[in-house]
Amino acid sequence: MTTRYLRDPLRLLRQVRDRWLRPGGCLYLQVLAKPFPDELHGWVAPENLPAFMDGWAGRQRMDEGPRAHLVLRTSPR
Repeated sequence: MTTRYLRDPLRLLRQVRDRWLRPGGCLYLQVLAKPFPDELHGWVAPENLPAFMDGWAGRQRMDEGPRAHLVLRTSPR
């Protein structure tokens, strides 16, 4: 999944975590991160990336140029 075409990616991430993924499930997310305002559609300021990782049991981040790759896991319950 990439955030490039999402208007409210944080809302979608919460829905995926709380409704769609099974316990112990994993989501791989590619975020286009640039140090400029968030109002540019599809881009996220790097300082806002931690909000994408909040609430997940497992979190891993790998940066590659303007992209941040996030691996997010739900709790195994």
